[in-house]
Amino acid sequence: MRGEVLSAAPVIGKPFQLRSSGDWLFIGDGIHDPSLHLLDRRTGRLIRSFGRKGKGPGDFSSPPRLHRRPGDSSGVVWTWDMSLGRLTRIDATDSLVRPTVVQVEHVPGAAFAGIATPWRVARLEPDLLVGVHPSDSAHFSIFSPAGRVLRTVPGDLLGPNEASRYQRLQATMGRLDTCVWPGRGYVLIYHGVGRIEYYDGEAHRVRLVDVPFPSEPFTEDEEGNPRLDNSTNYYMACVVYDDRLYAAFSGRRDSDYEGSDAASAAEFVHVFDWDGALREVYRLDQAIYSIDIPAEGGVIYAGSPTSAAVYRFSLPK
Repeated sequence: MRGEVLSAAPVIGKPFQLRSSGDWLFIGDGIHDPSLHLLDRRTGRLIRSFGRKGKGPGDFSSPPRLHRRPGDSSGVVWTWDMSLGRLTRIDATDSLVRPTVVQVEHVPGAAFAGIATPWRVARLEPDLLVGVHPSDSAHFSIFSPAGRVLRTVPGDLLGPNEASRYQRLQATMGRLDTCVWPGRGYVLIYHGVGRIEYYDGEAHRVRLVDVPFPSEPFTEDEEGNPRLDNSTNYYMACVVYDDRLYAAFSGRRDSDYEGSDAASAAEFVHVFDWDGALREVYRLDQAIYSIDIPAEGGVIYAGSPTSAAVYRFSLPK
């Protein structure tokens, strides 16, 4: 699939997240301040940038992670700031003078590295939020729209019991992301492990996906002890469209790229159905990191960590 440049540096520094809604494309920028850009998704024109570094309304303490319910074309996305533990509603028609902010409660027993709020949050329905935590006893949490904890759900950590708990937490939560599957639940993809998991709306695992390159996060050292190995990059981003999961696949090893951003870039998109079967594989002519498909379909928007550009790819008809 051949991509066309929609926007490029210096408008955007590092497009690590993007979501389309209505006529707009929201870009989460990993290095610029402000860190959120709004583009006209048809022309690539920068409309405005906002979300400076800070703790006030409309500010972000960590790079914002963007969420949109698939099929929503209202011009609204939600951002998750892990450091501040809050969701912020972003409306393309609003200037963010008075943003809607939802502060998420701390979850008892789920704190790790000083963080007691979820590392990832997905907005399943207008009245349901789900958080993912670095914990096995409270691996998932269900929140009310106001951010109140309704219940927690346990989950398994990756890796063998012989590995240390800290290493298993690293393997499970070190690099993952979520995307919503409307009417079914949500998806967990792993950056450092060849693994994709489907969950229902109650945070119960439905199935493991039959990925073409499955892997485990641990190998053995010379003495036969488990050793964490997440030096290969697998699934970097995902989006659900037309009852299919589109997952950006890398397959690159860090050692081949000297730890640069290019190591985590993806050149393939794997397409799965809800039964976990691989249906299509697309190869892109650009190395990208983030992807999204608008409500009407037809194209994939993608951000590149190496060229600081946003691309548009036409989906096969």
